[in-house]
Amino acid sequence: MGRNRRKHRGREQRAGDLSIENPNVPLSLWSDEAFEAFGASRSASGVRVNRKKMLGYPPFWRGVNLIAGDVGKLPLYVMKQHGRNKEIDQTHDLYSILRWKPNPLMTAFSFKQTLQAHALIEGNGYAYIDRDGAGKIQQLLPLDPGHVTPVKYDGRLWFLYTPPRETKARKLPSEEVLHIKGLGFDGVQGYPVLQLARDAMGGVLAAQDHAARYFKNGARPGGVLQHPGKLGDQARRNMRESWDRIHQGLENAHKIAILEEGTTYHGMGSNARDAQLVEARELDVKQVANLLGVPSHKLGDSDKVAYNSLGEENKSYVLDTLSRWLTNWEEEGRDKLLTDQEKSKSTHLIAFDYQELIKADITNLTDHVTKCFASGLLNQDEGRGYFGLNPVGDGKGQTFFIPSSLKPADQVGTPPSTTIPAPPTEATRQGLPPGLRAVIVDVSRRMIKRLSTHANKPSRNEGWYADHLGVIAEAFAAVTAACRDFGFKPPSPQSIAAEFCVSYETHFPRNFFEVNSNQSQMFEDKIVDFIAR
Repeated sequence: MGRNRRKHRGREQRAGDLSIENPNVPLSLWSDEAFEAFGASRSASGVRVNRKKMLGYPPFWRGVNLIAGDVGKLPLYVMKQHGRNKEIDQTHDLYSILRWKPNPLMTAFSFKQTLQAHALIEGNGYAYIDRDGAGKIQQLLPLDPGHVTPVKYDGRLWFLYTPPRETKARKLPSEEVLHIKGLGFDGVQGYPVLQLARDAMGGVLAAQDHAARYFKNGARPGGVLQHPGKLGDQARRNMRESWDRIHQGLENAHKIAILEEGTTYHGMGSNARDAQLVEARELDVKQVANLLGVPSHKLGDSDKVAYNSLGEENKSYVLDTLSRWLTNWEEEGRDKLLTDQEKSKSTHLIAFDYQELIKADITNLTDHVTKCFASGLLNQDEGRGYFGLNPVGDGKGQTFFIPSSLKPADQVGTPPSTTIPAPPTEATRQGLPPGLRAVIVDVSRRMIKRLSTHANKPSRNEGWYADHLGVIAEAFAAVTAACRDFGFKPPSPQSIAAEFCVSYETHFPRNFFEVNSNQSQMFEDKIVDFIAR
C-alpha cells in the first residue's frame, strides 16, 4: 500500500511538473484545447493557426487592411430625420465622437479600422460605451475580443470582460457594449473565423513555411550523404553540421561540394515547379479571398482580369462585402448609441457617408450626377457636393430641373389639350421676353456674318444683297411666329429681310472688320425694335 501511495504521489508530482503554469514546460506537449485557450489551434497540416501568424501572411494582411481601411475612411454621422428628409445633426452629443474623436487615444478612422479588423479576424469587435451619471456618452473604448464572452442570463444578454493582467471578470450589460459581429449561429456572437478555417489557413501557412525552408536550403531539397564505412553518432553529427554550414542558405547556393573518404550525395527531391509550389501559393491567395469575401485581384492574385470586368469586380466588392459591414455598423449604432426616445420617434439615425466609395470612379460618378440632375433627382448644389465643391452663391444652385416632356403617369396616353390659350395682356406686350430677344439677336448675328463674307468683295455694287433676301427671310420666319405667340405684331419675314439688308448697307462701313462692338450692338437693337413692335 505504501509503495502504491508513493507511486501515486510520484505521478501527481510529475503531473504538477508538467502543468501549463510551469514555464519550463513547452506548449508542444499540450493538447489542442490548451492552444485554443491561448488563441492558437492545430490545423490538419500540423501548423498552429493564430492571429499573428495569419497577419504575417501578406494576402490575409492585405484583405483585412483593405476592408477595415475602407470602413474606417467613411465618415459616420448622426443624422436628424424630418419625415423623409434627413440631415447631419452637428449639435448632437454623438457628432464629434463618431465623426472625429471616439476616445482620447484614437481618431475616428483608427477606431473604426480597429473594431472592423477585430470583427474580420476574431468574428467579433467590441467597444465599451462609457456614459456619465446622466447617461450621456463620453467615449467609445475598444475591447480585446479575446477577453470578452457574451452570456445569456435571465433572458438578458451580458458581456463578461476580463481586463489584461486581471483574473476577475467584469459584468457589462449589452447596452454598454457596441458589438460588431460577423456570421454566427445564435445571432449573439460571431463565429471565430480562424478556428473554423484553421485547416484551410493551416495549409496556407504550411505552404509559406515550406517555401521559406525551400529557399533557406538554397532551393535544394533534402538528400542523402552515403559513406562507405560505418560512422559513429558523433561522426554523423559532425558530417551533417559541416554539410549544412557549407551548403545551406541562399548565400551558399551553387557552391561546389567536396566529398571525402568515398562519400557520395544522392538528391531526393524535385524543383519548385515539379512540387507545384507556385500553383499552390496562387491557390492560397484565392482561399484567403474567399474567406474575407474580396475579389482575389485585390490581394495580388496574378490571374489576368479584363479591364471591362474589373469595374464589375470592384462594384461586387462594394455591394456584396463592404455594404454588409456598413449596414452592421449602422444598425448596431442606432440600437446602442441613440436614446430610447430618438429610436421610438425615429428622429435620428446613424449612417455612413457613401460618397467616398464612388469618388474613385470619376467617369461613372460624373455620369451618375448628370443623369440625376437631368431627371430632377439632384439640384446643382447637390451635384457639386458629390465632387466636394461649394454651393453656387445666392441660392441659385438649389433649383430643380426636369425635362419639359415629362407628364404625370395618369396622363400618359391622353390626347393633348386643344384649349386655345388666352391672348396675352397689354402688360406682356410692353416688354420683350429675354429668351425671345436672345433668339432674335442670335439670328441677326448669323445673318450679319453671312452678309459680311460678300460685302468685302471688290465686285460689290448697288443691290448686291438681293441674292440673300430669301435666306434671311427664311431665317427670321420662326422668329416672327414666336413673336406672334407672345402677342407682338411683327412684319412679314420678307419685310424683315429687306429692312435688314438696307440697314446693313447704311450702318456698316465697306470693310466689315473695322466694325466695333458698339456699332454691332446698335444694329442688333434696331432690328429687335423693328421686329417686336
